[in-house]
Amino acid sequence: MNNTDCILLGVREVLSPRQFEVFALLGQAVPNREIAKQLRLSVKTVQTHMAAVCRKLELRNGRELLRAASIWDYHNNPRT
Repeated sequence: MNNTDCILLGVREVLSPRQFEVFALLGQAVPNREIAKQLRLSVKTVQTHMAAVCRKLELRNGRELLRAASIWDYHNNPRT
């Protein structure tokens, strides 16, 4: 399975529930500090989850992670 398949089809199945929460908030362009505040985590823990998501989705860096999260959000949370 390549990373595009994971992003568009089965990201929930690939990530842990907490990793998915971080991924979904990144897709909404929420900054790391705000994610930490909303989920009651440290910024370091948010960064650790981001690194794990990158590994699981075979993404090379934070830029690819943000792009993937934005694409997922666009396809799964339509705006009116």
